[in-house]
Amino acid sequence: MIPQTVLAREDGGDGDPLDVIVLGEALPRGTVVRCRLIGSLRMLDSGEADDKLLAVRAGTPFADIQTTDELQQKFPGALQIVQTWFQNYKGPGEMEFLGLGDKQSTAATVEAAFQSWKKNQNTAAE
Repeated sequence: MIPQTVLAREDGGDGDPLDVIVLGEALPRGTVVRCRLIGSLRMLDSGEADDKLLAVRAGTPFADIQTTDELQQKFPGALQIVQTWFQNYKGPGEMEFLGLGDKQSTAATVEAAFQSWKKNQNTAAE
């Protein structure tokens, strides 16, 4: 997840921080790593936006990947595996795949989620 972000329910989100999938070897849960976004899987979870951001990090075979198109070209099937898993991990029909988000739309999602988190922090402080 990306700290200090939230997909606000009033904006069609799930009220949770943004989910990020860092491509590469498994990391212990809760590990904080520097990574770079390359795009996203635009998903609905029971009708609520629940995008899965895709990122790469240094020191992995994915380190030089810049976009989801490049990921598909250099690692055929990898993106499909991630998409299939997220479409099915909650059971049939729970998650709906809406398409891929490019780097620009993904960055806009992160910014909107940060602004939503910030707004919620200001409201809680009042």
